[in-house]
Amino acid sequence: MNPLNNSPNQNNQQNNSLNSNQISQIEEFKLLKKTYFPKKKSTKKKTKSKKRYEPTIYSRPDSIFETKLQGLLAEKDQVEQTKILNEENSLENEIDIGVEKNIVLLLIQANQQKYISGELHLTNYRLYFKPINSNIKDKSILKRIPNVPLGFLSKVQKMGGQKKSKGKFSYGIEIFCKDLRSYKFAFERRNHSRREMFQKIIGISFIPNLNFCFAFTHKGDKVVDFGWAIYDPFKEFKRQGIYENVSSLWTVSEFNKKYQICDSYPEILVLPTSVSFSQIKEVAKFRTKKRIPVLTWKCPQNSSVLCRSSQPRIGLSKKTNRQDESLLQTISEINTLGQKLKIFDCRPKANAVANRAKGGGFENSEGYSEFKIQFLGIDNIHVMRDSLNKLFHSSFYSFVDDKKWMTSIEDSNWLHHIQKILYWSIRVSKTILDNHSVLVHCSDGWDRTSQICACCQLMVDPYYRTLEGFIVLIEKDWLSFGHKFSQRMGHVGKKATDNQRSPIFVQWIDAVYQIWKQFPNFFEFNEALLIVILEHCFSLRFGTFLGNNDKERNQQFCVKESTYSLWTFVYHNHQMFYNPFYTPSKEPLYPNYSLRSLCFWERYYLKNFVKDDENSSNETILDITQTCRNLQKEVDELTNKIKKMKKQNSKTKKSIQNLQNQIKSKK
Repeated sequence: MNPLNNSPNQNNQQNNSLNSNQISQIEEFKLLKKTYFPKKKSTKKKTKSKKRYEPTIYSRPDSIFETKLQGLLAEKDQVEQTKILNEENSLENEIDIGVEKNIVLLLIQANQQKYISGELHLTNYRLYFKPINSNIKDKSILKRIPNVPLGFLSKVQKMGGQKKSKGKFSYGIEIFCKDLRSYKFAFERRNHSRREMFQKIIGISFIPNLNFCFAFTHKGDKVVDFGWAIYDPFKEFKRQGIYENVSSLWTVSEFNKKYQICDSYPEILVLPTSVSFSQIKEVAKFRTKKRIPVLTWKCPQNSSVLCRSSQPRIGLSKKTNRQDESLLQTISEINTLGQKLKIFDCRPKANAVANRAKGGGFENSEGYSEFKIQFLGIDNIHVMRDSLNKLFHSSFYSFVDDKKWMTSIEDSNWLHHIQKILYWSIRVSKTILDNHSVLVHCSDGWDRTSQICACCQLMVDPYYRTLEGFIVLIEKDWLSFGHKFSQRMGHVGKKATDNQRSPIFVQWIDAVYQIWKQFPNFFEFNEALLIVILEHCFSLRFGTFLGNNDKERNQQFCVKESTYSLWTFVYHNHQMFYNPFYTPSKEPLYPNYSLRSLCFWERYYLKNFVKDDENSSNETILDITQTCRNLQKEVDELTNKIKKMKKQNSKTKKSIQNLQNQIKSKK
């Protein structure tokens, strides 16, 4: 069973039509005034040719599409426009946008090209290919038949088209995905249908803002979605030992209510009880993006804590801020064991020094002299993006040229970056367990800081290795603390070269995979959960990862009211993600971080190319789980029978005893 093809509410029947609001939106879309953009001046010499096609777009009240949207729904009349696909895997409110027949899918299989004829379908959620031959038995080919949510599309381009282009299947469309997949679809030249399908894909995939993504169409009316309530900051910090009482040294504060201090932080912050609102406001002025030092985790064995923030605004003039220094001093002194606070700056030192020219820097002034600072040398988002792009070429070599496989993996430096994250996460966690409170930050405190803080907590707190705990960890240290998911994942816009895109969260999930790989029995969940989470970071099916911070999700997009939560889907399908061999352990998990012990994550990066005998063990685990449940059911039934038999035996013994007593009395 493919987790990507299931509706969150499996008990709901597929609707035959959209609700009245959605129908009215479609009608408004049809009636909008046409707008034309002027053509760009060409530097080429004029030649006799047919008039160039000029794309028509529609303007909307809040945005203008820069691509052709004409005809997306024009082929169908009012009722037909809202018709749901009749496919078994169609989702609630998924609409058929277009179908192109006589398409050939080009695949490379065992160093040879394979050609599969079929239909290319486009909906408001996905692009998928339907082979004419429905009896394909080769699982390695079936695995590579595209079924791609539109949020995955990174780049769409035409191939061929010139008279000089050669080859029977050289004319068509090629798509590139954000998870390293790519597909080629060959069109028939004589049909002249490529341009129309190309414009449809561009128009529906590269949305101008998140309001147009499928997540807002997907959710039906009056659906109870408990996934949004799984993470409760008050409950979580109480679990950590942050109690609201007079003697408490830490307090769950609402200083950031309505995001009045920092709009990229959560409304609920844990701060020292002794600090005042005015002090926090002064500290916010001194920290980049106003991301002040706050607690994210408290060690249950001692009074040490893990805090996070952004860089101080030291600058070239070496500015100071007494309130910021005082706050760090307070955090250090709350540790009753007397160990001084340690600061871990995730950046290379050269980068931290260079940031002083931009008004940033690190804690190197006299006011911070008693705090030891350690630079972790983790590279920035641009280096990580380049590393992933090189990994893309590695995935290509994986099925084309075995000789280049290991070299290309090494050249990408991807595993080196993972190694560094694991190494420093171990160092930070051991520092905390050695009774030191810790402050972690990078430049803005929402990328590398989240990686180290979340990885560290996963290693030392067994709760985060449960299904619920892992969700809470992502909600707390990634979503609520403002990792910019929409920018990093490229949810909006059509520029594949956008310099704000970066696989920071993908990299962290890969690090989690490396820990899971070495200690699989200490996790309540399996590998399938990690893959599904990454799938839906891009898919735009759920509202969980939309936006760049809580403020956007709660105030601008109202995701809790308007979209499904991914966590609801996970809980509805928990049997797919449950590890039947789970053995809880309170001990810290310190993985071997040597490159020899780390592995390339084939099941994610090469999910389209794994061999038949390398299929995911998820189905086997499900079978084992079901067998265990059946056996447990039989054990329970036998136990109940034994109890009943014992009870009956006791009654029989009493009856015999009574009869014996009666016989004795008569004698």
